[in-house]
Amino acid sequence: MNRKTLSVHTQTVIAAGRRYLCEFRPQPHGGYLVTCRTFLPLSAYGETLEQARAKAREGIEAWIEYADARELA
Repeated sequence: MNRKTLSVHTQTVIAAGRRYLCEFRPQPHGGYLVTCRTFLPLSAYGETLEQARAKAREGIEAWIEYADARELA
């Protein structure tokens, strides 16, 4: 497999009305691993870019809900 096809690229993921920069890493056996430095250790996986974006959005929204709940406690 060509190494250039496995290069990391960044995309903006919109979650909870805000934009977050995330890194998408193609995996050797298919799919994409997504990380977002704003929400470490958030990671998400999708077999397609569209699925990976959706999973990252879900993960970010879960982090935000968790943080909001902790503020109310």
